[in-house]
Amino acid sequence: MPLIIVVTPDAMVSKAAALTAGNCISCLERLRGYFSLAPLRTGDHGFRAALCLLLPPCAAPELWQTVVTMMKRLKVCFVLLVLAVSALPLSAQDKVAEGEYQMSPSNNLAAKKHWVLTSRAAGGYLLRSEIYTPRDEVRVVQVEDLSEQLVPASLNFELYLKDHSQADVQVNCGFASGAVSCGGKSEKGPAENSAPYKYKEAALLIVSELSRFDFGWLAAGMVNSAHFNSGKAPVRTIRVGGGAALELTDEINIAGLKAVLTANQKFTAVRPEGYTPWQFISSDDGVETLVSLGTEEVEFAGAKLAARHYSLSSRGQALHFWMVGPGILLKATMGQNTQCVLINYRQYKKLIPDVKVEEARRD
Repeated sequence: MPLIIVVTPDAMVSKAAALTAGNCISCLERLRGYFSLAPLRTGDHGFRAALCLLLPPCAAPELWQTVVTMMKRLKVCFVLLVLAVSALPLSAQDKVAEGEYQMSPSNNLAAKKHWVLTSRAAGGYLLRSEIYTPRDEVRVVQVEDLSEQLVPASLNFELYLKDHSQADVQVNCGFASGAVSCGGKSEKGPAENSAPYKYKEAALLIVSELSRFDFGWLAAGMVNSAHFNSGKAPVRTIRVGGGAALELTDEINIAGLKAVLTANQKFTAVRPEGYTPWQFISSDDGVETLVSLGTEEVEFAGAKLAARHYSLSSRGQALHFWMVGPGILLKATMGQNTQCVLINYRQYKKLIPDVKVEEARRD
C-alpha cells in the first residue's frame, strides 16, 4: 500500500510518521537531504521504501508553505513512485545475506542469534543481528550501519523485554573523524549525548558488562577498520558505560533475576533516578597489535576459499580471525578452547566469492 510520509522539523534526525491503512509506524532511519528514497524501519517486519522529505529545523514558514503546495501538485507522481517501489519484494530487493555466529563451547541456556544483512540504496549495508535468550525471553538487537567494506559507521543496541514489541532501551553510538559518541533512551526519557571520545586506532567497542551481543560482527568491524603498515595495525578495546548503556545492562540483569525467582522470592532493584554520566574506558596501555598472516585455504559451504588470516595477542591469550569477501568473518578462535564460527550462511547477492547465490524467499 502507498505510504504517506509526514516529517516534523524537530531535529536533523527527524521523527516521522508513516500512515498506511490507518496504522502509524516510526521512521527510525536518519533521513538526510531534502528528497531521498530511504528505507523505513518497521520493527520486526523488515523495510519498506518511500519518498521522504526533510527540511532543516530552521526552515522558514514560507518554505514550508511552498513545500505543502508543491506536494499537493505532485501527489499523483508521489503515489505512483511509492507504489512502484513498494511493488518490489523486500527479500528480492534488499536482503544480501543472513547467518549465525555460533560460540563454542555452548550450553542449553546460550542465547540464540541470527543476523540479516541488507543493502542500502545510497551504498553500504545495514546489519540487524537478533540475540534472543529463551530463559528470560529477552531480545537484544544489534544494529550496525556499514560501508561497502563492512566498516561500521554506527553501532546500536535495542533491548526488548518479554512480550514487548517496542524497544525498552536503546543505545546508539556513532563513529566519525576518529571519535565515538553515544546517546540513547529508556523509560527515563532521552539520554544526553556523550562528549566525543577520541582515539587513533581501530577499535572494538563493547558496552560494559553486556554479555548479549554478536561478537562475530564486532570482531569483523575491528579488523575491517584496521590500517596496516608492514602487515601490522594497532587496535584498542573501548568499553562504554553509564548513560543509556547502564540502563541496558541493568534491565537485562533484572530480567535474568526475575526469570529464576520462585513464587516465594522477591527482590527490590535499587537504581539511580536519572542517568549517570557516560564513561569510555580504554587506555594507551591497552593498545594491541593486529598482525596479518597472509591467506589460507579454508573450506566453507562446500567451497574452498582464500581466507585472510589475522592474529592478535590480548592479555596473554592468542586470538585468530579468518576473513573473506569484503570483510565477512568465517571463524575466530580465542585460546585453545573457544571459537566463533559462521553457520547457516546464505547469500542472495555475490558477497563471498565461490559460495553459491540463492534466491531470497519472498516473505
